[in-house]
Amino acid sequence: MLQRLPSIHECFISHECLCRDRLYPLWSYDRIPIYRESAEKEHFLGVFGMSISIAIVGKDGIVLATDDRTTFVGGDIKKRRDGAGKMWTFKDRFGLMSVNMNQGSSDYIVKSLTDMLEHPEKYYVPSSYLTRIKELSNIDEFIEICSSHFNGLCKPYSFSKEQLDLGNNLSFGFTVTGYNDKGCKQIAYLHSAQSFFPMLKYDYCIGGTTFIGEHYMQKLWPYLFKFEDDVCIPLQNKDLLKKLATLIIIETSKNSEAVSDNVKMRVITNDGIETPNKDKIDQLKSECNEIAGEDKLMELLKQNKI
Repeated sequence: MLQRLPSIHECFISHECLCRDRLYPLWSYDRIPIYRESAEKEHFLGVFGMSISIAIVGKDGIVLATDDRTTFVGGDIKKRRDGAGKMWTFKDRFGLMSVNMNQGSSDYIVKSLTDMLEHPEKYYVPSSYLTRIKELSNIDEFIEICSSHFNGLCKPYSFSKEQLDLGNNLSFGFTVTGYNDKGCKQIAYLHSAQSFFPMLKYDYCIGGTTFIGEHYMQKLWPYLFKFEDDVCIPLQNKDLLKKLATLIIIETSKNSEAVSDNVKMRVITNDGIETPNKDKIDQLKSECNEIAGEDKLMELLKQNKI
């Protein structure tokens, strides 16, 4: 018999979610062992069905990718639409993604952040804070500003365990990426259930419907990263990672109606932000359709032919 699904709060305080050698975002399939033997895929998708975001660190940049399908859930009503924007960039140096249900609320939060960064003088903040915003160039400071701003906006909501158990309507999660002043790449996952306390990562982060993406990344991790002196070092370049991110979204869309195969992508580099055009995305999708199964994928990675 299926065991009771844990609440958002329980997942974040779960030992299985937060220990191991790296921190993982909410609903990582590989980090919630009670489903692995007993839960059928259809049931899992029915409960956790939502869109997907991916951030992967490479030698020469950070690849960000999302689908464009959004889901609205209210009571017994569930509606989906394509064409949603779930990715934003700031100051040609930072990226932010959101894959929450009821994406309109996330849009409002991010637009408020954008307005505060572009017009900080409109907000009641100390002059020293204004200077920090205007001269913002470090991902660590950007993460701190996002955490503080999101917390301020979400204080009117009461994120009690009982409310979170009702669904994702009152919860928000964001993936924040960028470079620090020393040129080091970094990813942080911020969620309302943790008061937007940053969960830092230096390899990758998958948000939303994660079970296929996490499976692929765990299998391929030794070919994508390595540890030296307790530092995570990326092994692959951004072009390979763009194809990998596209493949994960396509494979996830085949298994979840909450995810579309329309890929949106940007790459953050030390020189700025690259946005692959539609022709490039179509080319990536065409190449990914020729790759079938993780064994072939792993072999191509070994040969550096992906």
